[in-house]
Amino acid sequence: MTVFIKSFAAAFSLLLIFPSLMMASDTIEWIIVDYPPIYINEGPDKGEGILNKITELAIKHLPEYQHKISVANINRTMLDFEQKKCVCTMGMIKTDEREKAAYFSTVPSTLLSKNKIIVRKEDRGLFGDSDTVSLEALIQNKSLRLGLTSNISHGKEADAIIDKYKSQANIFYRKGTSVLEGLIQMLLMKRIDYLITLPWMAEYLLKPEERELLSFLAIKECPEIIIYHSLCAKTEWGQNVIKKIDAFLLKERATPLYRSYMEKWMPKDTLADFRLMYDTEFLNIKK
Repeated sequence: MTVFIKSFAAAFSLLLIFPSLMMASDTIEWIIVDYPPIYINEGPDKGEGILNKITELAIKHLPEYQHKISVANINRTMLDFEQKKCVCTMGMIKTDEREKAAYFSTVPSTLLSKNKIIVRKEDRGLFGDSDTVSLEALIQNKSLRLGLTSNISHGKEADAIIDKYKSQANIFYRKGTSVLEGLIQMLLMKRIDYLITLPWMAEYLLKPEERELLSFLAIKECPEIIIYHSLCAKTEWGQNVIKKIDAFLLKERATPLYRSYMEKWMPKDTLADFRLMYDTEFLNIKK
């Protein structure tokens, strides 16, 4: 009995000294990435990004947890998952590699329009006569330099092509923060020849005079829509949390408020198509 009391007292003393030991499993650390306007972490629109708002809503629906928000680049984010920390994030494209480190929600969290290739208007002729181009054919052309964000997924089809040629010298990978903004500036400065992104994301970052210098081309191999799922670290803790996130998503994603988070940043002329895809495809996806 004496040994038990001493052991209990020692353990209790540790909790008094390090209260985080007691609360660690009750705290969700939400990782948010600098990727406007999906996440907006700086400037006048700070906190108004699509996944900023969805994360905020998720926190309100999980009152049984303490919540902490951390900003990290995509490489650091994936390292946190691999190290099995008590971390979650509200939106990423599901990939085989990411599923090794995280549990993904069954219910998707976000619907985005398809990626396009951005080129300089003055170099438009280098990309053919069609408004749709083959990503694989472009990468095979070693005279054209592709700029990519390290560790960002562009969807299953595009990722498979990029992985096939990832070691080629004509592919440049940018790391760190403000990666998309950096790639756009590299394109304008002629340090790369094209990049892949959502057109409205690029337009959010571009100055009006810069928009006039660029053209957008559809990608033959990319799907019509991009689906993000939520994810938590691949632990028993993460599995329990992701089940609760699934319940939250199933309840909330059909509401006008939830939809408004995405529509806020969509070009007005695309809203009709977006709403149709939202109702007929997104809300019916369960995996």
